[in-house]
Amino acid sequence: MSKRPKNPHSLGSLYRPLDGPATLAALVATAASHRGRLAQVTRLLVGVAAGLLVINLVTTGTDSDLPTAQRWWSVFPVLSIGLVLWILFAGQRLLALRALATQRHLLAHRRLADREAEIRGCEAKLAARLESRSPRRLEIEGVLAAARQESARLIDQLVRRTAEDEAAEQLDTDPRPAAAVLEREPLLASLDAYRLALANIELDVLAEKGFLGSPAAAPAFESALSQLKLAPQTPSTAPSAPPRAAVRQSLAVLPFADLSSEQDQEYFATGLAEELIAALTKIGGLRVIARSSALSARANGDDVQEIGRRLGVDTVLEGSVRKSGDRLRITVQLIDVDAGLHLWSERYDRQTGDIFTIQDEITSRVVQHLEASLPAAAPTMLVRPQTENLEAYHLYLRGRHFWAKRTAAALTDGLRSFEQAVELDPGYALAWAGIADSYILLGFYSVLTPEEAFSKAKEAALEALAIDDSLAEGHLSLAFARILYDWDWQGAGQAFQRTFELNPGYATAHHWFAEYLAFQGRHQEAIEQARAALALDPLSLIINVLMGWVLYYARRYDESIVKLEETLELDPEFAPAEFWLGQAYEQQGRFEQAIAAFERAVESSGRSPMMLAALGRVFADQGRSDRASELLEELERTAEKTYVPCYYIAAIHSGSGERELTLEWLERACEQRESWMVFLNIDPIWDGYRSEPRFQALVERVGLPPTRQ
Repeated sequence: MSKRPKNPHSLGSLYRPLDGPATLAALVATAASHRGRLAQVTRLLVGVAAGLLVINLVTTGTDSDLPTAQRWWSVFPVLSIGLVLWILFAGQRLLALRALATQRHLLAHRRLADREAEIRGCEAKLAARLESRSPRRLEIEGVLAAARQESARLIDQLVRRTAEDEAAEQLDTDPRPAAAVLEREPLLASLDAYRLALANIELDVLAEKGFLGSPAAAPAFESALSQLKLAPQTPSTAPSAPPRAAVRQSLAVLPFADLSSEQDQEYFATGLAEELIAALTKIGGLRVIARSSALSARANGDDVQEIGRRLGVDTVLEGSVRKSGDRLRITVQLIDVDAGLHLWSERYDRQTGDIFTIQDEITSRVVQHLEASLPAAAPTMLVRPQTENLEAYHLYLRGRHFWAKRTAAALTDGLRSFEQAVELDPGYALAWAGIADSYILLGFYSVLTPEEAFSKAKEAALEALAIDDSLAEGHLSLAFARILYDWDWQGAGQAFQRTFELNPGYATAHHWFAEYLAFQGRHQEAIEQARAALALDPLSLIINVLMGWVLYYARRYDESIVKLEETLELDPEFAPAEFWLGQAYEQQGRFEQAIAAFERAVESSGRSPMMLAALGRVFADQGRSDRASELLEELERTAEKTYVPCYYIAAIHSGSGERELTLEWLERACEQRESWMVFLNIDPIWDGYRSEPRFQALVERVGLPPTRQ
């Protein structure tokens, strides 16, 4: 029996050119002439290493190579590391040989045990594809499209973690190769930008050009590079950055990954990113995306370039944190979204006490790489330590972590952390501002009575400003307390003005200022401020809702509904979006849709009094007094255990046409100085009461100007 002819596309022949001295020489020579295009060369090689398997499965009609394919699939990330190291040491023979030894060391140890489940899952998909139909009948683009996603995920999870976590930390049997990996960790971390590298490289073009399986690697490699429109450059003239005159005036700082062994530093990792955001927003001409949008985008697991495109930014800063005892390892990478190139990467191995110095170094380096695009020079020191007490600093980060969740329980936990921080350092102005912000939301969401919440919020804000009058957060807290409790519109306006002077890129400031304008009937200005907040925080649920409700109070109901429905696409169970959507439906006479929206809001909010009152009002308005009475009784029972605003009770009575009771409850709300009274002059549900002298007296007491509809 004659042997089957050797398949020229078998995995052995495909990988053989990548496994010998000839390839090493070709790579060294090619990289030397493309030294200024290191990132593109890296991307090409990663794509090739991941894609060889796919090409093999497409071009063979049997599954005879499947075991070999599975073996190579599990090691290709490590192989890619070796290729990158070869390029790194291009032209330096001794270092190149050491890199080759490191690669062999990694391959020998195969430290991929904790990724076996992911590998097996991918193997199963590949095996199923082979069994389902002949790969010869598959269109190559279809197979590549599916493989790109699988390869991208493995490149991210296997390559980066293998390089940083396992090779650098665990491979201690041969210290010299491990040290070589450690020294080059910033470059290995740069692979993170190319999780979707296969989407940018057409492997069938490479195959047609003869690169795959060809022993003459160098000419084919040049041909492959030409497909990426890369012109070889000499080492003496090759630039270290993209030659195009890039304009980079926007930035997203993604939450840093927690690589600590206990995985217990999430608050620190996200807090570090938030601190960098706070520092960078002070740079004139630089738009910095707020924390909540960056967190939301990262949570989807998208590739860095895709995140950048979703957020509408030119550059992305990301990194990781590893904390062990009093030692910190922080890695950071600044990425050009359009080109997918790394502008800068760095690793910091320091004591935890150096955290503020690290933050300032990072922000300074970011500005250094963007300054050609910025209209004004940046401050010399962007990060000013607010405390020298590291424990207080960590408590502050924990507090902001909980505050951002905006649930009653999380706000209470956050408040406790802020209070512990000022106990350790009474001069910690940011922590006092955190206390103020916590009380503001606890009051606005009616977790506490207005007197308890807003008086304490104002005290804390004034304490923060007594310590540091240049603190934007303190002025903003004071502004909102003056609105919601003091009804001091002029004083609030002055505090907002000072906030924007200190930090014009503060998304929460634009958010709260939009509300301030809307309460006064300045609707077009409110919409403009909501847009400004949305530009800084495009994926924030609460700011997307803000845009919906400023449109609602401007009586632009169709636009409001569109925006609120878009918000619910981000999170179908976000109760505030359902709440204002229901109100917009109600004003359009679409009562069944309004009831459905309010019922969803009631359930998703855990039967919040605000949502119960809205549902009760529309039931009363539609003559369904039995349902309205049930909800009113539920609110009365709830009021025995927690605070229920009188404003809510008045709203239900207004729906049933009980004018005397409605006005009585509104007057009680005014006596309590409830925050909802600031809606009095713009809320459509009170249109039938505006000619009432008692209602006009309430509007005057709140200090609101005449309504501008």
